Amino acid sequence: MKKLILTLIIALTSISSAFAQHYRGFLDLNVAVPVHTTDVKFKRSFFGFTTSHGVQLNKLFVGAGVGAMFASSAFCFGMPIYADARWDFFSVKKTNFFVGLKLGYTVDIKVDDDYGIDLSEESYYDATTNYRIIKYAGFGGVHIQPSIGLRFRLNRITGINLTMSYLPLPLEKETSIYRRGQSAGFNESLEYSEYSEYSKFWSHRIAFSVGLDF
Repeated sequence: MKKLILTLIIALTSISSAFAQHYRGFLDLNVAVPVHTTDVKFKRSFFGFTTSHGVQLNKLFVGAGVGAMFASSAFCFGMPIYADARWDFFSVKKTNFFVGLKLGYTVDIKVDDDYGIDLSEESYYDATTNYRIIKYAGFGGVHIQPSIGLRFRLNRITGINLTMSYLPLPLEKETSIYRRGQSAGFNESLEYSEYSEYSKFWSHRIAFSVGLDF
């Protein structure tokens, strides 16, 4: 009987240890560079950060996070909100390989409707002498980001993470068209009328991140 009780205690202790859980957090800085886009002229990189917080269950981390992304020389921002999961293959070693997945939604934050990623090289007169100004004004939509990386342990709790991930971004393109009006007289200036056309396209990117976990 004593042996049976002792065996049960050891088994319960082993199960508890296998599913031992504790808080874990991440903070990462990242840059996302384009590798393919359905709009070939859009070549700008995105910069930002993410922070995730959750529970470590043995080798599995599960949690949720939020971040910010912005394009260089632009007045448009995105805020990804996501669920986060990560699997550590060699969590007890000084160097650890891991895979992860962030899945959620990016909220498009427009600072002002008059701003966007204004690419002056894409402003031109078309065949009908209409003047076109192209802006890339937002990137809200589904957020999916699978990743692989290496963790370098600093101490019992903290580590440095180097991560590479695939990040497809749904972007919005706005084309403002200024149409020439008719001049009322020889010395009078031409009038213009304006309207905008909107379209969406995908920008497929590779993101590189460096950060800390704690």
